[in-house]
Amino acid sequence: MAKVLFIDDRLDEVIRQWQSSGCASNHELLPLEPFDSIERTCQMVNTFEPDVILIGYGLGKPDITGADVIRSLHEGGYSGY
Repeated sequence: MAKVLFIDDRLDEVIRQWQSSGCASNHELLPLEPFDSIERTCQMVNTFEPDVILIGYGLGKPDITGADVIRSLHEGGYSGY
């Protein structure tokens, strides 16, 4: 069973996609909260140690994209998917 963490600002869309995908029967959805900051995301990754992270590109912050989050996670040593 993989632990999956979603990083996005549209939680209702994340929940809808998760429920319709069928993933819930084989994987664990980690706690959801709206994207706040790269620092908070790194903290969540360190706490929950997800196997898979799905990151939206537009995160509701005009100066931060999903690419910025991925870059920070890699710089911090995250090597998952």
